[in-house]
Amino acid sequence: EILRNLNVAKLQSRLVIVDPVQKDRNVTAALSDEKFRLFVLAARKFLRKPSLDFFIEKRFEVDEIKMLADKKRLYLVVVKAVPQKGKEDVVGSKLLKAFEYFCGKFTEHGFDLKEKGWWWDKAENAYFWFMFKDVPLPNEKKLVGPPVKMREEVKNFKKAHKGARFFIDNGRIFAVVKRTFVKPEQLLARLFAEEWIKNKVKALSILRI
Repeated sequence: EILRNLNVAKLQSRLVIVDPVQKDRNVTAALSDEKFRLFVLAARKFLRKPSLDFFIEKRFEVDEIKMLADKKRLYLVVVKAVPQKGKEDVVGSKLLKAFEYFCGKFTEHGFDLKEKGWWWDKAENAYFWFMFKDVPLPNEKKLVGPPVKMREEVKNFKKAHKGARFFIDNGRIFAVVKRTFVKPEQLLARLFAEEWIKNKVKALSILRI
């Protein structure tokens, strides 16, 4: 009966925990696959060696994240996100979608995202953190085109990448183009201005570390 009161969208989660006060609310609706895996790992550690320390919330500390990035020799970017007002699960879901959107865009633009995470105390601001390898990226990137025997496709490929340098290798055409973004901060600045993101998060800014 309780599950019938929940919106179908709120059941699309790895874990469903019904709010005892508000029965139409899944308190874990914003739980990401990554956080779920961390929960499972923490549960296994607790079963091996139980301790009250597992039930003490660890606050987000920029210095600790920076130390971890420095130790792994990774490039760190931390974003402060001011959440919108609304129900906790709805706000959390919007923050998660924004975080996952950024991760996808980093990969799409060729950034080697090694580690990532986000934290929100449900009272104030949220924080997204990303760790990259090999930043900045080269100023140019290579695009793979069609086989040279596909003349019409080759023509369209050249038309789509005017101004690029073209070369042929092993029977296929390639284009060398200039990158739009060589640092993740440059890409984030563009993404922050998108209406889709503005509908998910009230305000975003990159922390100076």
